Amino acid sequence: MPGAVLHWDYENAPVPRGASVLTVLGEILRVVQEQFGPVYNAYVYADPDQLSHERRQDFVASGLDQIDCKHTAGKANTVDLRIVMRASSEVARPVPPGSKHSAAVVVTGDGDYAYTLSKLGMLGVDTMLVYDSDRMESVNTRVLQVATHTVGISFGGREQSEINDSTSVTTEVDEDGTPAATQSQSNPVALSPLQTSFLLAIFSAPSADDEGFRTGPAVGALFHKMRNAKEPTPKQRSQVYRVTCAQLLEMRRIATKPGPSGNIMVRAVPEA
Repeated sequence: MPGAVLHWDYENAPVPRGASVLTVLGEILRVVQEQFGPVYNAYVYADPDQLSHERRQDFVASGLDQIDCKHTAGKANTVDLRIVMRASSEVARPVPPGSKHSAAVVVTGDGDYAYTLSKLGMLGVDTMLVYDSDRMESVNTRVLQVATHTVGISFGGREQSEINDSTSVTTEVDEDGTPAATQSQSNPVALSPLQTSFLLAIFSAPSADDEGFRTGPAVGALFHKMRNAKEPTPKQRSQVYRVTCAQLLEMRRIATKPGPSGNIMVRAVPEA
């Protein structure tokens, strides 16, 4: 397998106080290894002067190679430049005929990496964006769209099993395509991974009108990309989309209206 090289922009995607770097990194490595195989190198980029001694020790214990990106006068975007250069240099490494370069995995939400990830994709290099699902508003739309794979992870340690335990869902769809999903909730705030991805897709898709509604196809494309859809047919993917949409409608987390081309348009509703 081609494996991967991990680049963690810690300034943009830090682990919150009270959470564990080792736990977050373990989850990042799990999703990366499932997709690409072994992680050959893992770098964390940060200004050491902005880190506590405990946090630096966490990096060492995690096996992360720390890249000193100390801020100096007149040297803006130090972290961005270091990651771009290291990720781009992977393309210059010779590989056997028929083999692929190691994938570039960037942990960030910064849109400055969109250009580099796009160029790597043009050269046949797989890319993955890992972002903090607890801070969806910090994820740039462009970098989200250009990465080959996108994965959201709760850096705060929110257990998805706890979220799912509070929700009971049926996933039937009526003959006319209308979702027949019903949902009972003991915790109205809790969202499943699918529901979280759906809301993030809405936030990331471009607005289609002055009221902030997004078109269904635009939201659907991002939704399936973020959740790394594995359903083999468009009909099955459409069913997952419709069911998740119905759940969020029932929770009053989204609003819908007919679009000019016959498609349903959606908009997020602030949590009460």
